[in-house]
Amino acid sequence: FDGIKQYIDDNDMHPGDRLPTEQELESIFNVSRRVIREALKSLEALGIVKIKAGDGVYVSEFDYSKLARHFLFSLSREGVNFSDVQEARILFEQMVLEQVIDRLEESTYSELERIIDAMDKAETMEEKLAVDLAFHHTIMGTVKNPILIEFSAVIREFFIRAQQEVDGSEIKTEVEKQKHRRLLETLHKRDLAAAKAVISEHITGNQEYFELC
Repeated sequence: FDGIKQYIDDNDMHPGDRLPTEQELESIFNVSRRVIREALKSLEALGIVKIKAGDGVYVSEFDYSKLARHFLFSLSREGVNFSDVQEARILFEQMVLEQVIDRLEESTYSELERIIDAMDKAETMEEKLAVDLAFHHTIMGTVKNPILIEFSAVIREFFIRAQQEVDGSEIKTEVEKQKHRRLLETLHKRDLAAAKAVISEHITGNQEYFELC
């Protein structure tokens, strides 16, 4: 398991690159075919590789949804207080707002406006969530810090999964557009205090999504 991950790293492999065959991996690591297959299945479960039957094993784009599902399952079993998780999300998103405001360019602002307008065209829950993710991903992209961007992606995916666990909830397009536009206006005005208030209101306004315990 760890050996294959190290192999991917040592050989500077990227999403879409094909790994050696099972037979070749047996020879490289000097272990049985069964061990190789179990390791590959574990790596696929984590979203690190993709096994294509009859074709081979490929390095995957990292799937944040899989990590979020594991996270949600673990927290639910432990009976974690979701108000603590909610607070953690608020603190994280508020923390990066100063950097976002400092680095937000007009081109990004225009792109965010376009994404908000696209909410009207989203019909299914999946499409609405995709637009919402695109909005927040674009905001986080202004920070240009890959660690913060990836961590933020995991947090957002986790809350989407939490929402879907409760499901009975529907995303009301017009309400969501107003929330996102308010946030965008505060960022454009470079009003940090107002932006923090909007983030807090937006997240705590969705309290019912997270009553899982």
